[in-house]
Amino acid sequence: MRLVGTAAESRVRRWGARGQSLGQGPYRSRAEALESPAHESDQGFQGHDQRSRSPLRPPRRSAPTNKHYPRDVETFHMTLGVGQLRDDNYWQGLDEPWFFGLEYASNTDGEQLGAEVGFLLWGDSTSPGEDMNAAEIFAGLRYTANADRRGPHPYVGVGGTLIGAKLKGPVYDENDGSIGLYGHVGLTVPMSHSTEIGLDYRVVRGTESDFPGGPDSDFDYDRLALVIGWSF
Repeated sequence: MRLVGTAAESRVRRWGARGQSLGQGPYRSRAEALESPAHESDQGFQGHDQRSRSPLRPPRRSAPTNKHYPRDVETFHMTLGVGQLRDDNYWQGLDEPWFFGLEYASNTDGEQLGAEVGFLLWGDSTSPGEDMNAAEIFAGLRYTANADRRGPHPYVGVGGTLIGAKLKGPVYDENDGSIGLYGHVGLTVPMSHSTEIGLDYRVVRGTESDFPGGPDSDFDYDRLALVIGWSF
């Protein structure tokens, strides 16, 4: 029995010495080899997290996704409204004309200031059979806020206008015309991707009228109109 124990103890001592020599040599245990890289990797990630949270290095910001690019905008407006001629004594009975108009405005590269042109047809009549009809052509500058963005578009325009009018009664048929200045302000709101609706207030000043056989007057007026627009 003592021999058996001595042989077993001898084998244990030999295997223990071999394990120590393997641990000290170029070979390491499998567990140590597997655990070491993970431990080093964890230290690397911890160091990265510490650097990313460093107060000396601000957090990286993502690039904006809603960048706006200026573009050309062209707009057509149709206006329907009523007006008031300033000299209501001269134009008595004809001093509240109806108005129909078309306007075109253009803004280049997203600029707020652009050009506008258009024409108007307007007139009124009295029950005895007196009619006044006018045609108007105008051109000027228009400032439109947020011209190339979707949303409400307040605007203001100024320029020059040319008016030609015809006054017809039971025993007369006369023509006259004048040049003047106009200004208008308005606001439109989008109804869809390309249509909009709004209101427009317009004034004309500096005109003159001189129909034969009558006193001098003018074509100055104020007008309020509904606007239906298309932009592209």
